[in-house]
Amino acid sequence: NLATATSANSQLSPEMRMRLERERRANAAEARMAAMKQQESVRQAVREGKNVCVACGKSLDGLMPFDKFGRKFCTTDCVAKGPA
Repeated sequence: NLATATSANSQLSPEMRMRLERERRANAAEARMAAMKQQESVRQAVREGKNVCVACGKSLDGLMPFDKFGRKFCTTDCVAKGPA
């Protein structure tokens, strides 16, 4: 809740607010790095010719993949969010 967070935040010292903001930013950066690593591993698998979804990297073995512009996807959600 934004009102509760704002109220709680106003009771913190400026140093504590700065520390929490740094932690929030560090967590966001770590999440971005993990996502980039996942995307690169998917790209590498596709380059190697492995039968994987180009959006999430899931194996397509035993599945009937969705095809869009020559790219294979495991679900319609991946088709929607995947590379065009």
